Amino acid sequence: MNVYRFLQRASKIVGGSFDAIRAWKDLDNPTKNQINQLLGNLCPIEFRGEIVRIGSKRDGGYVVPSEIYGVDVCFSPGVGPTCDFEMELASAGIKSFCCDGSIKKLPREHHLISFESKYLSAYPRENYLTLESWVNSKLKSEEKACLQMDIEGDEWEILSSSSPRFLARFDVLVIEFHDFHKLFSHRYLSLYSSVLEKLLSAFTVIDFNPNNYGFIVTPNFRKWIPSCFEMTFLNINLLERSQESLSKRNRFNRSLKKRNDKYWFKYPVPW
Repeated sequence: MNVYRFLQRASKIVGGSFDAIRAWKDLDNPTKNQINQLLGNLCPIEFRGEIVRIGSKRDGGYVVPSEIYGVDVCFSPGVGPTCDFEMELASAGIKSFCCDGSIKKLPREHHLISFESKYLSAYPRENYLTLESWVNSKLKSEEKACLQMDIEGDEWEILSSSSPRFLARFDVLVIEFHDFHKLFSHRYLSLYSSVLEKLLSAFTVIDFNPNNYGFIVTPNFRKWIPSCFEMTFLNINLLERSQESLSKRNRFNRSLKKRNDKYWFKYPVPW
């Protein structure tokens, strides 16, 4: 990273942290407690199953449970410059359906990977896909599926508009969440809380990675909050453990399993 980029990113981190400190001071205690609870819900369980890493060593690679090799189909909205994740699934015989309106064709092609040059939308409109209609048009009733989503901030609205019953059809979710530094706003805190509550009603978190392409803020110099992070969820029905075990979350700083080598610093986790 050159000096200018480093100083630019350092300025963004410091500025965002001061904004967060001011916002935190203006919040009432019930709202602060809600934020702390939300951050706690991001913490993964101490998963005893096998975890593997699929895809690129940089952006485009994800930490997933080995159960992903039991699915028939991967739905992957948001492709960008790499489809290494989908290519590795294809090598295991798993087909993928991809969509991304920012590109005209896939970076690499495979007969098991289908592509549409369209964005996702929370509601039906021309030249856009809704997640539910897209999945329902491709997924057969007997097939098992996973969802890998990286759509640059639109994930919150898309997931908010998706029904819990529909989301529970997936065995594994791998989602990159953006703009999390906005949670000090009541509007975004409500949105983020409702989306994560919906996901956690059917899934449990098995991996959390701050994305060091984004930045971090700290509201009180004790909690570090990443603006962008990746979470891997496993359907609760696939876990061979009791609800009591699910509620026991492992509170320790996990080292990053993925790192964009273009940026040398690692980010801490928010608990």
